[in-house]
Amino acid sequence: MSRKRSAFTLIELLIVIAIIGILVAIIAVAVTKALELGKRMTCANNLRNIGQAIITYANKEDGRLPAARIDWDGGGTWAVLLFPYLGQSGAGKSWDLRKRYYVQDPELRQMQQPLMYCPSRRRSGDNPLSVNTSEGDVPQSGWPTGNPYPGALGDYAANQGNNGEAYEATTNPTGFNGPKARGPIILADFTNTNNEISRWSSRTKLEMLEDGPANTILLGEKHILLGKLGKVREGSDYLGDGSIYNGDPGNLNAARIAGGDGIHKATPLARDVHEKLDYQFGSWHPGVVPFVFGDLSVKFIRVEIDNLNLGRMACRDDGEVISYDW
Repeated sequence: MSRKRSAFTLIELLIVIAIIGILVAIIAVAVTKALELGKRMTCANNLRNIGQAIITYANKEDGRLPAARIDWDGGGTWAVLLFPYLGQSGAGKSWDLRKRYYVQDPELRQMQQPLMYCPSRRRSGDNPLSVNTSEGDVPQSGWPTGNPYPGALGDYAANQGNNGEAYEATTNPTGFNGPKARGPIILADFTNTNNEISRWSSRTKLEMLEDGPANTILLGEKHILLGKLGKVREGSDYLGDGSIYNGDPGNLNAARIAGGDGIHKATPLARDVHEKLDYQFGSWHPGVVPFVFGDLSVKFIRVEIDNLNLGRMACRDDGEVISYDW
């Protein structure tokens, strides 16, 4: 007469545990991929909504695209100009475009907009503010005095073009960050009088996207170093993560360049979140960077893209054929 077995053997338990472990690992990978896919969709919707606001702005302004910033030192950025087109009409009326970021109402400077944040990087609900006290929140001209001037952050940057107009001390002192930039959203034409912006106008129009809207990047996710978020940021690593409403410093807060022309220094996409800041676009989506184009299509471009094709997408009027393998 056989006896009933009352328990698993050690080997059977180990096999069961191993199977459970494999299943947990598979499920974890699937969940991670699903979460990232959801974040990509949110990020794409953010960029598409901002892109739509840019086109609506242009249609209301006789075809003129918003400026990347309306003066060199602390002028409002494209994010400020788009307030009325992103459901913030009150903020648009309250922000005085004649005055610099630093002297605006603190509540206005710190106003969070959820669609300005990539969910893979951070959330507006975390209320991230620029809090640096050595760079970025201090006026480059030294006026007004005092610091810091915290403001709401943002993860998207306007496209100022490729690096075809690189900085040259004698012939082109303003370089890609100035009036010769060949992207669709660049520095405004402006006049400063007694620490106020007495006049400004956009330098670019929709009709100047001569390579076609579908071939020209409007905005993309900007590269920000890992380890500086959610903390008091100090020094040069902080650059590029100041307030999305602030034109300082060097417009790294709200704009970037991409690619090169084979002659000047190339600016590729950041390959990972540890890469040094160099005016480039980048993201926390593994292996890709999202961009919205002039036709409002959102494309996730692989970080390995060659600089010539990247630069052709960034330049509004180079007439070159894009040969990137989507």
